[in-house]
Amino acid sequence: MIDRKNIHNLFVQIDEHLEKRDEKYELTVFGSGALLMQGICRPERTTMDIDLVEPKMNLTLQLIASEIAEKYGMDMKWLNSAGHIFSRNFPNNWKNRTKLIFNRKDIYKL
Repeated sequence: MIDRKNIHNLFVQIDEHLEKRDEKYELTVFGSGALLMQGICRPERTTMDIDLVEPKMNLTLQLIASEIAEKYGMDMKWLNSAGHIFSRNFPNNWKNRTKLIFNRKDIYKL
């Protein structure tokens, strides 16, 4: 289960795995994951997954998600881009209205 207490750690884990592979991604999330990251939902709110709008899942992200899932006993599809289909209904210029809610350099400022 993903909640306010562990969601930031999951993004730290993603970032660390990407760093080991010398890769960088900018993940755009929506849904419950985005609400939990921002701390704007009720404290007891949980989710089973984090929905990516961008980028679509690729082999690198799938491997990272499965390694994290194994480590924490989570579903292998806890990170997915199944919700990407909804982005075609987003308003024009939605990318310009996104908000940075995680930057590993700032994690200790939380």
